[in-house]
Amino acid sequence: MQIKKIFIVIITAIIYIQFSWAQSSTLDSIYMQGQGVYRSYIVHTPTGYTPNNTYPLVINMHGFGANALEQEAYTGFDDVADTANFVVVYPNSTSGAWVYAGSSVDVDFLTALIDTIRQDFSINSCLFFTGISNGAYMTYKMACSLSSQITAIAPVSGNMSTLLQNTCAFTNAIPVMHFHGTADSIVFYNGSAGFPPIETLVQWWATQNNCSITPTTTPVPNISISDSCTADELYYGGGTNGTEVTLYRINNGGHTWPGALPIQVFGNTNQDINASVLIWNFFHKFCSTTTTSTRELSAKTNMVIYPNPAKDKLVVSINSNSVGSTIVITDILGKTIKELKTNEPDIEINVTDLQSGVYFIKLTQNDNCNTQKLVIDK
Repeated sequence: MQIKKIFIVIITAIIYIQFSWAQSSTLDSIYMQGQGVYRSYIVHTPTGYTPNNTYPLVINMHGFGANALEQEAYTGFDDVADTANFVVVYPNSTSGAWVYAGSSVDVDFLTALIDTIRQDFSINSCLFFTGISNGAYMTYKMACSLSSQITAIAPVSGNMSTLLQNTCAFTNAIPVMHFHGTADSIVFYNGSAGFPPIETLVQWWATQNNCSITPTTTPVPNISISDSCTADELYYGGGTNGTEVTLYRINNGGHTWPGALPIQVFGNTNQDINASVLIWNFFHKFCSTTTTSTRELSAKTNMVIYPNPAKDKLVVSINSNSVGSTIVITDILGKTIKELKTNEPDIEINVTDLQSGVYFIKLTQNDNCNTQKLVIDK
């Protein structure tokens, strides 16, 4: 209980000091007839939101003892939504805790919430779940309960019980990105009674999605020495319908959201990566209708990059009309490293100046874009 109180005090301070309520964020509620209660949530629409366009929907769930407003401030997801054009919803649990085992009260609430948001806002078919700690547990629960609707999930500092694994009903593959600190003192990296080690859990998801069972491990550049932790990306690719499973292992990291304001009582917060940016870049890859207008778009621009991993150079091959194409390479924090325009179907890019690590390469052509992960391995 003491940790819960500390968390609330610190996060509340963050809200008042650093977070000003955006006009595009609104607090609302729905009445759950079967539960006899009103359930509240915050909706953030991106800058320039218009019903003439359709937007992906991200559900972002708070941890134990916290609430929607604190999760909105802590994760900084509004800034990502404003840049990438999606709607993000922060629901409130009952009494600060999500019920991810036994009762279906929160599954029912979140299912009703999705229906309500789709009625009230212009939402496309892309549905994503993320959350920290207790909210991450609930994210896994929703993946099993709504697997036919959910496009991808990204739990942070949470776990999934072996019981839920044994009863999880899949109707389609679900891409997963998981973040976890090896020094997490609340949700142990090596598991606990009834809960598997995190790497075992992630490999289980890779198996369910028919991904490679052996991950490609890539160290993340240690650009922030003062955070007392490093990160590795464990990547399982080649799954059903292009499904991927990725674990960001935060070595000596705590029970925290990478890239967020450090809260030392919960351990080290990695600053080499920004979980919110990485989560959206991951989600975006599986959303073919991202922020489209209601008119039908032309065929999606296709891009092939090779070799990947790259060392000295790479080739970007555009399998469509290449006129007016823009290629942007960003690091995992979203910072632009290279940008160039081309009218050629194949372009060679010198990457000798890039350090080993994970990057993203984005091809934009008119209103269409394609983002892929690029690994530099020297």
